Amino acid sequence: MNWQEELKENIRSIDLLRRYFTKLSVNESEALKIRNAIEKKGINIPKKYLEDLISSVTNEKQLTQIKNMVLPKLDGTLRINSTPTRIENEYGDNNPVKGLTQMYPDRVLISPNYSCMNHCLWCFRAKENRSLNSEELSLIYGYISKHPQVNDVILTGGEPLLTSDNKLEEILKNLREISHVNVIRFHTRAPVVLPSRIDDSFLEMIGKYKTKGKPIYVVTQFVHPNELSESSTDAVYKLNEKGIMVLNQAPILKGINDDQETFNKLNQKLVRYQIKPYYAIVSIVKEGVNDRFYTPLENVEALLNEYSSKYDGLGRPTLIVPVMGKKLTPNQLRENMKKFGTYFRNTKRDI
Repeated sequence: MNWQEELKENIRSIDLLRRYFTKLSVNESEALKIRNAIEKKGINIPKKYLEDLISSVTNEKQLTQIKNMVLPKLDGTLRINSTPTRIENEYGDNNPVKGLTQMYPDRVLISPNYSCMNHCLWCFRAKENRSLNSEELSLIYGYISKHPQVNDVILTGGEPLLTSDNKLEEILKNLREISHVNVIRFHTRAPVVLPSRIDDSFLEMIGKYKTKGKPIYVVTQFVHPNELSESSTDAVYKLNEKGIMVLNQAPILKGINDDQETFNKLNQKLVRYQIKPYYAIVSIVKEGVNDRFYTPLENVEALLNEYSSKYDGLGRPTLIVPVMGKKLTPNQLRENMKKFGTYFRNTKRDI
């Protein structure tokens, strides 16, 4: 079965999800909450991804964590300031061209596709079903060509690997024709939730657009050690064989990976399978959407410090706090708190 056919089997209704309730130990009270949440917000889970997660469970703690990862709930754990402080981006308009975001002078983000293979419950983004057309992409190439300081282009989304190989090749070809673009990155959950997307056709295509000094990186998001399944680690290994380095950025999520044992196991397992832990992220919170997953900065720092006291630095990610599209260190965040008070991010420009 190819990846397009596998996507058609995604679980998008309560009736399809209900088949897994027994294995997930879902009681009637939970089932009612889940039904209400799905009717309100929808659901989208790749079938094999869910089945692999369920089959990987070996104890009650893991079962609870997996349930938190895949089952929607209506309850929240904190309330967010409803009148955020606005701070302008120092680089001016951060969306100078449709589909392109620039928060730093040396790099830009392109969102060729705004849809996703899987609706991650901790995601703060609105779900959209659209992609960039050739005209819009041409304007993006023109913008990058006129800004020689841009040497790093990140293909993000949504999910960039929902884009066809032909269209991705067109994008890579055009970017490689811009001499000052050195680094190209894919920020994707495909190796985690739909590893069949990393097929021979994709690997052959992507391999043509990396050379010495012009690398391609894949930055993915494994949030729990049980996501490192046989098929997902196979996908990563195939990328490594093509000379594509794989990194991981993981939000630290309450009830999923915010305990020391799980955090340690995740980062050790990533290193074992040739994935460099890149960022540990204090999760972006949006009221009524993902606030139940919020883990305070101090808790994330404690996880990292304890990990560093026992294990090699290769498995230690860098701690960041995203605010308005910028990546702040803990000290930068504390300085902001002194200036503006404590707020939770709602959009890229508001905290």
